[in-house]
Formats: sequence, structure tokens, C-alpha cells
Amino acid sequence: MPGPNAFQRAILANRTITFADYETAMEAATSCAENELPGLGVRLVPRSADRRPEQFGLSISYAPGAAASSTGTSSSSATSSTVGADPFARADQVLEDCLARYAFEVTARWQAEQALSGSALAAERPALLRCLIAAGVRISPSASDTAILRLLDTAGSLSSLTPAQQHQVGQCEATYGQFVQSLGS
Repeated sequence: MPGPNAFQRAILANRTITFADYETAMEAATSCAENELPGLGVRLVPRSADRRPEQFGLSISYAPGAAASSTGTSSSSATSSTVGADPFARADQVLEDCLARYAFEVTARWQAEQALSGSALAAERPALLRCLIAAGVRISPSASDTAILRLLDTAGSLSSLTPAQQHQVGQCEATYGQFVQSLGS
């Protein structure tokens, strides 16, 4: 897999990675993939929980043999010679290569810079507990990390809640995701 190119290295030379840097790297990776494999569509999908820096997921579509490429060659001839037996595996590989060249290291640094410190992470516990209690979960406002993890990880522990309450619990987990993830580590 190719490593970061000069584009990504230039971003990494900055003291801190801004959201605009992160977004630019992700857009460059998606453009790279779409340019390298006609018929591949990659769209950035914002994922943002309350109080968290926005991050992107990817929405991917692939239609082997789709519309003509920018050079005027039909993509069906371009894909048939490069894709082989599994065109979707080729699409995955092209996307992975482009992400490696344009975004992986920028994304890793962006995420590390956005991560909560130990004290900030600990401050999340009361807020998560308030959110869970507001959603209808029966848990002590001073519950331990172990009790919270057991509640969220045990199948059926939230089965007495209505679907709307279960959705609210999911929102709590999304909002306080870094704290919830730290419970399992």
C-alpha cells in the first residue's frame, strides 16, 4: 500500500491539524479514488455527535462499466482490463490506496489531537449518567465505570425501555462516545 504523498506530508508539517486540513485530505482521497476507477463514487458523510469535532464516514457506490472517464474512454473498457474477477475488491483496493496516500496519517493525527485527556474524559462520566437517566435508564448518578459498561454491553439490559428511550440511550452513547470507548480499554 502506498504511503503518504507530498500533499499529505505538507499538511503533516503543520504544528496542528485543523478541521479544514482534515477535510481537505479526505476530499483529496475521495477525488483520487474516483479519478482512478471510473464508476466509483465516494461521498464524505459528516458524523458529528454533540460537542465533538466533526468527522467523516464514507458512502461508497460502484458501478463497473459506468459512464465514460474524463479522457473519453469508456469505463467499461478501462475497468475490464484492471478489475479482474472481482470489481468490488478492486474498488476497495483503489479507495484504500488513495486514503493511504492522502488521508490516513492526517486523519490519525487529527483524531489524536481531538482526543480528550484523562481528566476531560473523567468529567464525561456525570454527563453521560445524567443523559442515561434522562433517557429512562435506572442507574445510580454515581455509578462506577464497571456498572456503566455492564449496562451498555449486556444484551437485554435495556429491553424494558421503549424504542424511543433506547434511541435516546444510543444518542447518549454517541454524544459521549470517547468516554464509553475508554470504558472498554
